Amino acid sequence: MSITSAADNVDNDDIWEIHNKLLLETMRTSQSHSQTSELSLYIAAPLIGLKEDALESWRSYEGVYPQLTQLACKHLLVPASSAPAERLFSKAGAILTKTRSRILSKRLPKLLFLNSLPTDF
Repeated sequence: MSITSAADNVDNDDIWEIHNKLLLETMRTSQSHSQTSELSLYIAAPLIGLKEDALESWRSYEGVYPQLTQLACKHLLVPASSAPAERLFSKAGAILTKTRSRILSKRLPKLLFLNSLPTDF
């Protein structure tokens, strides 16, 4: 295949597919190296605009940053209900009562965090 015919084939959207494949090949050396590479590449990448959809952006990065995309999609999702927030307020009300009024306000977030941990932790 000549250089010009190869360049003609790459002119369209395939260039990003080739880029993603090359990037994935270089990141497969080791798991920890891969994670470090993904993070370094992501930090060096340009920022998205304020009006852009963060989840859509992460979905488009899936080929480049597979592990970071998985984390982002997991943690950027909005809860479908207010139940977690209501649970938190309920626990706060149970912790901060009249009988426990001497609890300092700086300790309340720590107590709420400890109460949120699973009992088998």
